[in-house]
Amino acid sequence: MKLHLTILVLFLIGCQTKEEKLLNEYVLDMWIHENLLLDEALGDFKKEQEFSRESEVLISYIDTILSKLKGFPSNQNHTYDDLIALDSLLDYKTNTNEFYGQDFAIPIIKVYSFLNLKVQIEHYLNLEENKTLGEIIFPRFRNGKFQNYDEWSWEAKTFYNVPLIQLVVEMKEIKLRINQIEKIRTTKRQQHI
Repeated sequence: MKLHLTILVLFLIGCQTKEEKLLNEYVLDMWIHENLLLDEALGDFKKEQEFSRESEVLISYIDTILSKLKGFPSNQNHTYDDLIALDSLLDYKTNTNEFYGQDFAIPIIKVYSFLNLKVQIEHYLNLEENKTLGEIIFPRFRNGKFQNYDEWSWEAKTFYNVPLIQLVVEMKEIKLRINQIEKIRTTKRQQHI
C-alpha cells in the first residue's frame, strides 16, 4: 500500500494543470478511502477468525475432558445400547474426585478440571461480541461470570457428585451452547455482508 501511495503522490506532484491536480486528488482520496475500507474489513475478518479459534479451543478442551472421564468410552460414536450397558453410568465419585475434588467448597486446580472449564467458558463469553449472547444462552452467566446457586458455585452445582451420565449430558449441552453462539455470530456477520 505504501509503494502505491508513493507512486500516486509522485504522479500528483508532476501534474501541471489545475484540472489534472483536482482529478488526481479525487482519485487519491477515493483510493485512500477504498484502502481504509479494505483495512477495516480485513481487521473484522481477523477478529472473526480469533473468535472462531477461541470457540474451537474451548470445544476441543471439552472433548478432551469427555475423553478423560472414567468409565465413559472415548470413541465418539455412542449408541444408546452402548451407554445403557455401561455399569459406570451412575458412578459419581470417580469423576468428581478426578475433575472437581472431594470437597465442593475447595475445587482442585489443574489443567483438566471443572474449575478450569468454568474459567475458560467465562473467558470465551467475555470476548467482546459474545457478552450479550452469553447471557442469553447461558442462564447463570451475568455480569461477566457465572452466578452462584445460594452457597453452591456454578461448577459445584453443575458437576459435583453428579453421575457420569449427567456429566456427559452437561458437557454436551455446554458444547451445544457454544456452537449456538458461533452459529448466531456467523449468521449476523453474513447478514451484514
